[in-house]
Amino acid sequence: MRDQVRYIVADTLPTLLWMGNLAALEFHPSFEYVGGEEPAEWVLDIDPSEALRGRLMEAVSLIGEALEDMGIASVPKTSGATGVQIVIPVRPGYTFDELRKAGGFVGKYLSEKYPKLFTVERLIKNRKNLIYVDYVQHAAGKSLSAPYTPRGRPEATVSTPLTWEEVRNGADPRDFTLHTIEARLAEKGDLIAAAPKQSLEAILRFLK
Repeated sequence: MRDQVRYIVADTLPTLLWMGNLAALEFHPSFEYVGGEEPAEWVLDIDPSEALRGRLMEAVSLIGEALEDMGIASVPKTSGATGVQIVIPVRPGYTFDELRKAGGFVGKYLSEKYPKLFTVERLIKNRKNLIYVDYVQHAAGKSLSAPYTPRGRPEATVSTPLTWEEVRNGADPRDFTLHTIEARLAEKGDLIAAAPKQSLEAILRFLK
């Protein structure tokens, strides 16, 4: 079915203006490169329960530490809503299946090491108010909020890449809005674009 869908490639200012005129203010791109089926990055979606929302940044910090221990550098970003996504730019050549296996390993490792904080249970009714490590959403044809996309929220929040120091200091996703993003980009630049593409050979060899 995907080959029957005509996708918009938002790579020019006129295209963005056209989308703005259509009130298309939120951008949720697919994970593939244009014209191919190879993933452009690896993403873990961290979805907090209401009960543990106050521990979200603590949980994200633990995930970042786990990835770093595996030799994998990553960039956290707010979703612009309630969650956080962890973006790992990857070198070309990996498949969605390989990244799903790696994500499943990371999620299960975290849920076993911190059983009172994390879960990989997909059904909301069975999550027991834990923080969901969603590695399943990263798949061909699926999408998540793009970096720097506005969200349809009263606070005009924007999905914003963070530094790990900001995560450890308990950054509040509501602080990153259309009113603050321009100055932030001028100060910090694009944190995801600046991140080096990662090799996942070590974790994939381990999983084999």
